Amino acid sequence: MYTKLIKEILLEFDYNDQSLHGLITYCRDKYSNNQKEFENIQKFKQGYGDNSPRWWHTYECFHLSYG
Repeated sequence: MYTKLIKEILLEFDYNDQSLHGLITYCRDKYSNNQKEFENIQKFKQGYGDNSPRWWHTYECFHLSYG
């Protein structure tokens, strides 16, 4: 079930600038006490368009916890 949900999120949902801004804001709040992850979030914000969403999903940084 989780695999199907992740697949739908990554491949079938339409995202826009507002969605991306919301994710970045959420991650900044969640990782406000972690300088390394905060830097990764900045890298994500600045370089999101340079790589595919799948690349970012597998990038070793600020993965959201599911639970």
